[in-house]
Amino acid sequence: MRLPRFTAVLVLAVAVAAQAHAADCDALLRQHLASDLALPFDAFDQDDHQGWRPVSDAGCDAEAAMLIESYTARQAHPHPVLAWHRAQMLARAGKTVDAIAAARATLRSGDDDGSGFDWNDYANATIAFLQGDKPALQATHDRLAAAATKNESNQPNLRSTDRLLRCFGQPYKIAYACPARP
Repeated sequence: MRLPRFTAVLVLAVAVAAQAHAADCDALLRQHLASDLALPFDAFDQDDHQGWRPVSDAGCDAEAAMLIESYTARQAHPHPVLAWHRAQMLARAGKTVDAIAAARATLRSGDDDGSGFDWNDYANATIAFLQGDKPALQATHDRLAAAATKNESNQPNLRSTDRLLRCFGQPYKIAYACPARP
């Protein structure tokens, strides 16, 4: 079967663009590996101009996960949120099996630490989304909603699970940013 000339050119252009993007992501990762591994935690994790966030913002989510992993390996006591952000980057990159394993590693034993913050239901909601298990996603969302009435620190994670429910069936990268219904 012979492709029409326009289709063949379009396929070639997409392949070249994907290859260029991969090269750009690799270069961006190398740059941040050279400059960011010695940053303090807040600068690496919370700053939009250094650390893993600009790598992800460039569309290089798999590389952002690698950067987080490299940063974490250099820390004597890495902040636990880094493991979660790595799981999110793996999910955004479409590496679902790895993302689920990384997310499971963030689960806390005996989640009730008395603070009212419900980490495990948020993490389990994300895992359920990645597994395509809408009933489990709904159940964990409902538990998180109940926790949010008792402690407002659960509100941001509840909003995240609301988005996952609204855009269930979409890739995580799209669902995590799912717009509110009009």
